[in-house]
Amino acid sequence: MSAPDYEYLEFLGAPGIVREIEFSTKEMEFGDGWYAQVLTGNPAGIRTWTLTYSKLHRDYIYPAFMDHSISHKLQPRTYSRAWLTPSGATDSGSSGTAPHPVSPYVYIRDFFTRRMALGNPPFFFEDIDAVPGSRSQFLVRLVPNSIRFTQDSKSKLFYSTSFKIRQVGGWPAAGT
Repeated sequence: MSAPDYEYLEFLGAPGIVREIEFSTKEMEFGDGWYAQVLTGNPAGIRTWTLTYSKLHRDYIYPAFMDHSISHKLQPRTYSRAWLTPSGATDSGSSGTAPHPVSPYVYIRDFFTRRMALGNPPFFFEDIDAVPGSRSQFLVRLVPNSIRFTQDSKSKLFYSTSFKIRQVGGWPAAGT
C-alpha cells in the first residue's frame, strides 16, 4: 500500500527546535514506597517539537534553497514533490521550479492557515537532527490550534513565530 501524499513542511534553515518525548504509562501506588508501572503506548514514545523561527521575511522571495539536494524556491508542496498553489490545490501544470514562490513569512502563515481550514490533517515533517547525518520522517499535526507572529520592532519586514507539532499514528506510524 502506498502512502497518502501528505503535505510536507519545508525546512526553512535552522529554526530553534525543542524536542520532547512522552511515554504513555499506567502506574499504581501500593503504599510504603511500593508501586507498579507498565508502558501502554509506543515503546519509542510520542514526539512533540516546538519550532521557533526568529527571522521570517514578509516580502523577500529567496532565489533558491537546498532541500534533499534539490535547489528550488519556497512553495508549498506534497511529499511526492507535487507543487501546491497558494490555496492548497495541486498545481498540475507545473514542473521543475516552483511556479508560485512565496516568502518565508507567507509560507508559514499560509501553511498553518491551510492545515486549520482542512481540519488539521497530518503532514510530513523531517527531524534533521534526530539522528546525525540522517532525516527521520514523522507524520505530525499542529498543536494547539493557534499561532502568533511577532513583528520585529526595528525592521517591520521581519516576523518571529513559534509553534508546536506532535507525532500522530498513521502512515508511517513511527519515524523512519
